[in-house]
Amino acid sequence: GRPASASNTRCRAEQFAAARAVDGDRETYWATADGVTTASLEIDLGAGKTFDVVELQEHIALGQRVKAFAVEAFVDGAWQQAAQGTTIGYKRLLRLDNPVTASNVRLTISDARACPTISQLGLYTQPPR
Repeated sequence: GRPASASNTRCRAEQFAAARAVDGDRETYWATADGVTTASLEIDLGAGKTFDVVELQEHIALGQRVKAFAVEAFVDGAWQQAAQGTTIGYKRLLRLDNPVTASNVRLTISDARACPTISQLGLYTQPPR
């Protein structure tokens, strides 16, 4: 539910806006324009939030599209890579080695088979072991 922005949005339509990736509705999604296979999605967390799990989901009804991505956290005035991967698919949970406290988080898709469709970007903290 935090404010979100994207480097590209399909037809600049509200239906495909960045906010759709953080609205809690798995049927809505952020999408880029046709032919755009690299893009970024940024979430403004406000004050620093701590997390050690990143959840990503594609709108799988349209197929698995993402081939390479990175998750970055804005920490102490600079972007730091928190995780990276190849595919996302229906659901991808990325457990970080150490908790991260950040004011912003950015998903950068560096390669995709077709325009990305991201239905969920979530940040969580694992319970203590």
